[in-house]
Amino acid sequence: MRRLAQIFIVSVALLVGAAAFAQTGGGDIVEVLIESASPPAEHQALAAHFRSQAEEARHQAERHRKMAKRYGTTKGGASRRPHCNKLAANYDDMATEYDALAADEDAAAK
Repeated sequence: MRRLAQIFIVSVALLVGAAAFAQTGGGDIVEVLIESASPPAEHQALAAHFRSQAEEARHQAERHRKMAKRYGTTKGGASRRPHCNKLAANYDDMATEYDALAADEDAAAK
């Protein structure tokens, strides 16, 4: 049942997105939804988008943490570790912000 609800939400989001895309002449669908989200399905679509962005940011944070470890094993790599660690922290912060946006959109959908 939950899977069916997810399919429905994605379908509605795609239809709304297609309409927004046509109205804006190809503009960013997320921007249009942010400006005009009204029905719960549109807020849910935004929440799903922000959760996806948070997951990608977490992925990038982990990637940069791994790079920092690898640089620790290479000649001259120690100077690059702070760069990777800073990027990982920035991506962690981004993930936190996207999670907060998703929670706000979930609340708006109710």
